[in-house]
Amino acid sequence: MRPVDYSLLTEKRCSRCGQTKPVSEFNKYTDAAAPINGWRYYSRCIECSKEGCREYGAKTRNRRNERLRNWRKKNPDKARAGNRRKILRYKYGITEQDYDNMACRQGHKCILCGREMKLVVDHCHKTGRVRGLLCNRCNTTLGWVESRPDMLEKIVHYLVPSADCHADVLLEIANEGVESHAE
Repeated sequence: MRPVDYSLLTEKRCSRCGQTKPVSEFNKYTDAAAPINGWRYYSRCIECSKEGCREYGAKTRNRRNERLRNWRKKNPDKARAGNRRKILRYKYGITEQDYDNMACRQGHKCILCGREMKLVVDHCHKTGRVRGLLCNRCNTTLGWVESRPDMLEKIVHYLVPSADCHADVLLEIANEGVESHAE
């Protein structure tokens, strides 16, 4: 049998559905044993490959989930680290290195209250842009104030009669917040 130059092929027959399709509907893989190009086309078209993966996943779901549960029980630190990486990447678009760099720039302290404790990622819910790292209490408070800007002014007016509070500072913050939300 003569070696096949896969770069010259224009059509290929799928081994699953039996249809002849353009080679653009087949994925390639590297194969050192392929004599001319060093790569080949898969025997199944992309559509059939995806369908086969879905069927295999459905058939082996319980076994796979059990295997993953057991691995997570045996490796809780690795599982936690993997979950953290995933959340940082998909929810905030940053890496662990980005997080560590922000924490170093902030001296491992909350930007708002200055306490040195576990820091969470603060981000804008409208744009998704990461603003910095805050303690959980400051992040929760900021999120609440952002979702209800009218409440900040009400809180300030509530605190004004109290002689020993810092209502003037709160009023200044509220006025800045109202101006920024008006823009």
